[in-house]
Amino acid sequence: MNLRRLVLAALFVFGFCATAQAADTLVEALVQGQGHGEIRFRDFQSNFEEDTARNAKDSAIGGLLYYQTAPLHNISAGVAVRGALDMGNSKSDRSYQMLPVNSENMRLGYAAMQEYWVKGEWAKTAIKLGAQGVTTPWLKTHEIRLLPKSYMGVTVDSRYFDNLRIQAMHLTDVLGWTDSHFHSVSKSYGNRPMEADRGVSIVGAEWTPVEGLLVKGYEYAFWDMFNNAYARVKYSHPLNDTVTAYGDLRYLYQNSIGDELVGECDSYMAGGILGMQAYGFDLQLQYAKIGDDTIKTRWGSEYIILQQVYKSFRAEDDCYGVQLGYDFSKLGLDGLSALAYYAYYDAPETGKNASFDLDELDFEVKYTFSGALEGWDVRVAHAFINGDNKHGGSKADAQDTRIYVNYKFDFDFNGLIED
Repeated sequence: MNLRRLVLAALFVFGFCATAQAADTLVEALVQGQGHGEIRFRDFQSNFEEDTARNAKDSAIGGLLYYQTAPLHNISAGVAVRGALDMGNSKSDRSYQMLPVNSENMRLGYAAMQEYWVKGEWAKTAIKLGAQGVTTPWLKTHEIRLLPKSYMGVTVDSRYFDNLRIQAMHLTDVLGWTDSHFHSVSKSYGNRPMEADRGVSIVGAEWTPVEGLLVKGYEYAFWDMFNNAYARVKYSHPLNDTVTAYGDLRYLYQNSIGDELVGECDSYMAGGILGMQAYGFDLQLQYAKIGDDTIKTRWGSEYIILQQVYKSFRAEDDCYGVQLGYDFSKLGLDGLSALAYYAYYDAPETGKNASFDLDELDFEVKYTFSGALEGWDVRVAHAFINGDNKHGGSKADAQDTRIYVNYKFDFDFNGLIED
């Protein structure tokens, strides 16, 4: 049976069973539910010094509405809708993947279902069926554009054991940043053949055995493309009342499987982060080494170095990063934070993966409002990218500016229906 039809059938059974028990019970489940929404504005622009044909600009506004019923016999249901509008973009500019585009490169407004699911919870374990948001290290809602991604499938999320979270899922379809309908996970990687529809199976665990220690392990089988095996260990420890040190080690192994629809691959990402927090500052030193093939992903990640434009993913790169953040609440400016982030990507000069070295410098300021403007936040980010002159690296020279404005709110229907 088609999974979408199965979800609709489950929603029908949920409503029928509730009505069979007691009509007012179903009404209570609906009315006592909780909702939340977001309004988002994004303005992204990149300008290349030499390769001006790659210049891109998108300005768009969008929104999301989520609603989840209260549990009824441990079963609940949820729906979400989304929509987006163009804010006067030019068809001469390349798209930043904010909105759908037509054959003339004109941005198109649209509306779509973001989520629709049924969930049962027993013994601290949730089983969810349908279109839903997912959060795992290398597959998630991937919120780096205007609207998030969501996935069609079945997920199991258990917290039955203290300090241990276990996840297992099989996902068949994805709703991308600009999609109005779901399509296969395999097809979403570079418009692969329609018959590529075996989806992805994921199993993983997150364990916090002692305070300050986090251990993660996840396995991903993208059956038509490749397999990911991922491990992460993070430990933080206060040195005194004001200083905390932490370390974060990460390892990803990726190899092709199945029909190898994105080509043969056998590679890895290895490295970590050393950090220290004190007096509102957060300093990180980062290093990542990449194996013989470029790391492949389209659905979110936990790259060791993840900047505004570039990240630690190119084949045989040695990547070095330093990041400094500051929380101005220490100076009495609640809600204000800033970040500077520099990374150098050292590529091989010879061999099949020979490429140009490059560096990126990011600056970011964010303010989260309070009081009468609670729910609003604004973030402005700017990146400078410089490639060396080898292997055409000067064509990568660019500046990238991004503006984010968000408004978040909650709502419910309590009080609309008299007792």
